Amino acid sequence: MNVDIWQIYKKAQEWGEHFCKSGFYYSDIKIDSCSNYINEKLLEQDLKRLRAFRGESSISTFTYIVAKRLFLDFKKQLYSKINFSSYDDSNLKVVDSLQDAKLEFENLLKFLDKEQRLILLYKRDGLTSKEIAKLLDKKPKEIDNIFAKIKNILKSLEK
Repeated sequence: MNVDIWQIYKKAQEWGEHFCKSGFYYSDIKIDSCSNYINEKLLEQDLKRLRAFRGESSISTFTYIVAKRLFLDFKKQLYSKINFSSYDDSNLKVVDSLQDAKLEFENLLKFLDKEQRLILLYKRDGLTSKEIAKLLDKKPKEIDNIFAKIKNILKSLEK
């Protein structure tokens, strides 16, 4: 399959920009950092990620997945940079409450089926219903209905 690699790069770059802008709409600095990260990763090793395109899907679908994975990698790196050595006792309380919240979230996930957990995690990562529907091969309305059920389940657990 003979496809212009720069056409694929441009499309992946556009998806990356889209994810960064929608995921960090509140911070121009994070949008720029995210976009730079995605562009650097796309260009790594002479566009290795993009040269993996073999035509099994459309260019748009392929680049969507590549850019989304890079966006999620960026978010993981961004939010996992907690330096515990710089915390004093008062700051450790914040860390404890974050760990408690994470445990509580993990416990709540046990009340959901596999599909519901997946949708909730995608929502948490900032994906829209339309994006989730595309990934799960469903209609956006179905995703919205499942998400409404998730909310009801979680509300019933609070009582």
